[in-house]
Amino acid sequence: MTLRNALNAQTVAIGLKARTKTEIIDSLLELLDRAGKLKDRAAARAAVLAREQKMSTGMKNGIAI
Repeated sequence: MTLRNALNAQTVAIGLKARTKTEIIDSLLELLDRAGKLKDRAAARAAVLAREQKMSTGMKNGIAI
């Protein structure tokens, strides 16, 4: 999946109420799941959390990809 294919109005969140990294990841996975972008949500979650242990995807000013 390319970033261009993943991003649209259904998969972008502004003003998330989640505060911890795990809560934010779960919220974003929920968006992707509802948009039909995930085949296996549990596998996606495990992959994202494993990736986060290597290097954070968080950027400055509350932005993450």
